[in-house]
Amino acid sequence: SGFAERIAPVLDAAQRAEREAQLANAPLAPWLLVTGQALFFGLTVNALLALGEEAGWRGYLYAVLEGSFWRGSLVTGVLGGVWYTPLVLLGHNAITPSVGANVALTITWCVLVAPLFTWVRARSGSCIAVAITHGTINALAGVPLLFLRGGSMLAVGPLGAAWHVATLFVVALVGAYDWQLGAASIVRPKSP
Repeated sequence: SGFAERIAPVLDAAQRAEREAQLANAPLAPWLLVTGQALFFGLTVNALLALGEEAGWRGYLYAVLEGSFWRGSLVTGVLGGVWYTPLVLLGHNAITPSVGANVALTITWCVLVAPLFTWVRARSGSCIAVAITHGTINALAGVPLLFLRGGSMLAVGPLGAAWHVATLFVVALVGAYDWQLGAASIVRPKSP
């Protein structure tokens, strides 16, 4: 229903009727089809595309910045966000009319998600695992819009406020889980 509400202004009556007929005849619930497709592409094509980035961020930089989990996460998050700036200037990640806000949202989200990606890299020992995580998150980014009615893209869209809060929540859960591992934790600051 959220998706139908968002695209209704760009469809004429015949297109809306055709969309309704397609949804009525779908073999599975549309949200299940879209989520399944997103997971498939996240684990395949998107992961392959993300591997190029992750070979640099969680491959090369991970080795160069070895030591502090949090410092390494912050550096790779900021560099990754700044690296996206030319794409944002071309219209990628455009969820607000303000290019400056879109750049800031992209950089802050990259900083927020970096600890999760660094944790996956540290626990798996592989930047391929991070590429799969990265690709899957990218593929699933628009799925919540299928369900959410109302709200601006700044509030509920990919890279919007809700996306930032959800990312922070997941990172906090992963960090808390890892922290309780004590000596085996990778997120705890190491004593000198």
